[in-house]
Amino acid sequence: MIYEFPSLVTGEFVKRKNRFVAEVKVAGNKELCHVPNSGRMKELLLEGSKVMLRHHPHTNRKTSYDLYLVQYEGFWVSIDSRLPNKLVEHMVENSIFPKESSISSNTSVISKEPKYGSGRFDLKLTNKVNDIFVECKSVTLVEDGQALFPDAPTKRGKRHLFELVESVKEGYKALIIFLVQRDDAKFFSPNWEMDRDFSNALVYAKDNGVKVESYSFRVTTEGLYYCNPLFVKLD
Repeated sequence: MIYEFPSLVTGEFVKRKNRFVAEVKVAGNKELCHVPNSGRMKELLLEGSKVMLRHHPHTNRKTSYDLYLVQYEGFWVSIDSRLPNKLVEHMVENSIFPKESSISSNTSVISKEPKYGSGRFDLKLTNKVNDIFVECKSVTLVEDGQALFPDAPTKRGKRHLFELVESVKEGYKALIIFLVQRDDAKFFSPNWEMDRDFSNALVYAKDNGVKVESYSFRVTTEGLYYCNPLFVKLD
């Protein structure tokens, strides 16, 4: 197991009130939950869908729950966009990346959310020869075996790609990893239909030295298990 969930409770999705708040039913009662993902997830967040939630009792939060999992066509999808950084960190520390990866077995984490220019990347790694900046992206959308990112336009994601290119020009290694939090994907592609600017920027980044990788995970109500590296198809 790559990542173990805290204790979760079963609920039923009712509706999304805004990007980060949704209404759910827990034991027949309507509750508000935090949605830790700004993506649209229209194919997942359907009224009546079974969900798994973490309860946060006795807090000053406006929401009593966090939404972790959504059941889709009989299997679980993890929607928490905070997880990819933790997944990559665990994979680095336990040498889980395959031989073909840009992350070798002697790589270690230097820092989390390292500053670069006016912004930050997700991770900074080192293999004792090169320092590597890493951006980690959460993928929840899969269509006909094709994992797609983003599922909503992302100017921030585009900016990260150009910053990764700048870091390569300064002598760093750079990598963007798309982590597919479901196990039905066969390959990964940028979502040209949703965000052509991001997709063009991803092609530009790869052509200018930024490595692009993608991995899928099997999701259970207990946690996430590493599945496979995914072929990256950019065109």
